[in-house]
Amino acid sequence: IGEELLFRGFLYRSLRQRLGVGRALLVTASLFAILHMAPTQLIPYTMLGLVFGLVFEWVGSLWASIVLHGLWNAVVFAGIVLVVAGILVLLQG
Repeated sequence: IGEELLFRGFLYRSLRQRLGVGRALLVTASLFAILHMAPTQLIPYTMLGLVFGLVFEWVGSLWASIVLHGLWNAVVFAGIVLVVAGILVLLQG
């Protein structure tokens, strides 16, 4: 929720008025990626930030990007749990 409030709720809205939709999306998505401090994942995180921003722009509600971001995090977490569980099964048997 905090990331969406910052990037889409505050930064994007402010930049959109000054830079227009395209540039504001690109700037906020890039900052979103940099904040995650994963240099090898800059492009995927930028794309993810663009998707969250486009959803916010399209729907017009911050809740849309908050829900999508939460779903994304849940899927990533579930994937990590499944990988760890698989590794544990392999180590046991």
